[in-house]
Amino acid sequence: MYNFIIGMIILFLLFPSLGFSETYYVKPDGDDFAAGTSWETAFKTIRRGLKNARCDDQVWVAKGTYKPGDKITILEDKSLYGGFNGNETDLSQRNIHENPSIIDGQDSHQCVCNYGTIDGFYITKGSADHAGGIFNDSGNVVHCNIYYNNATFNGGGIVNSYGTVHDCEISSNSASSGGGVENSFGVITDSKVFSNTASFDGGGVYNSYGTVIDCSVFNNFSYSGGGIYNNEGTVDNCTVTTNSAPSFGGGIYNSYGTINNSNINFNTSDSGGGIFSDYGTIDSCEITFNDSEIFGGGILIQDGSVINCSIHHNSADILGGGSIILYEIVDNCTIYSNTTNYAGGV
Repeated sequence: MYNFIIGMIILFLLFPSLGFSETYYVKPDGDDFAAGTSWETAFKTIRRGLKNARCDDQVWVAKGTYKPGDKITILEDKSLYGGFNGNETDLSQRNIHENPSIIDGQDSHQCVCNYGTIDGFYITKGSADHAGGIFNDSGNVVHCNIYYNNATFNGGGIVNSYGTVHDCEISSNSASSGGGVENSFGVITDSKVFSNTASFDGGGVYNSYGTVIDCSVFNNFSYSGGGIYNNEGTVDNCTVTTNSAPSFGGGIYNSYGTINNSNINFNTSDSGGGIFSDYGTIDSCEITFNDSEIFGGGILIQDGSVINCSIHHNSADILGGGSIILYEIVDNCTIYSNTTNYAGGV
């Protein structure tokens, strides 16, 4: 028994935080030489709070604008929470929108590299080759507003690799691909993606082998896939509206992917106003009020399937107001009240 007690004392001394989680506090008028263990002794910088945090610790950040000068890295099993007034004692007391905690990249660097959890932040003016706002690698991004970021190549607002993005607003970001988000093997849920631009593919979302579910994607622009470029991924129960692309797929460009239970409406492009689908599956969708300047106002699909869909009130200038469907399986679809100006089509 004596040896056991001595062993436990040694273990406690070596790992003083074993079994316990600590909360550290940050506010703009704090002091990085303070203890950081209360609002009264808060640190001044987010980086100082994260440096002190150990496994399973939390860092609470009060309202204000933080300009770290370089990207902030959140390691696995650490959590960064924003949206505090600076007197809360429980996480449920914060108000993210009334107390904005802003991370500002000053158009000079990526804002955040996340392997843990970031929750309740405004992420803006990040700039990088990849992932201007946030690079999320197997982490969680929750309740964040990600806006006015840019990337030279992919993921203007965020690159989500094997991670989760939940209940976020992603707007007014830009990149070559995935103006708002590049989602690679990750999950995006319950989020709004709007007013983003990409010079090539996926104005709102470039979804590669990932899942986009219960999202609203609107007012985005890119050369193809104005709202979403879906590359072997899944889009489920989404609203994709008022997006545009001068090439293919004003709403969605679907390549070998699946689109389920979604509303695709009021999108525009040269071909496939609502959807352009190549070797893909479209199931139980409503495709309405889309427009194409050339082919397939509602949908242009080849070598794929359209099942249980309602395709109506779409228009095209040249051919196929509702749809042009080639080398496909069509089952249990209703196609009506579509218009073509110069030629026939379904």
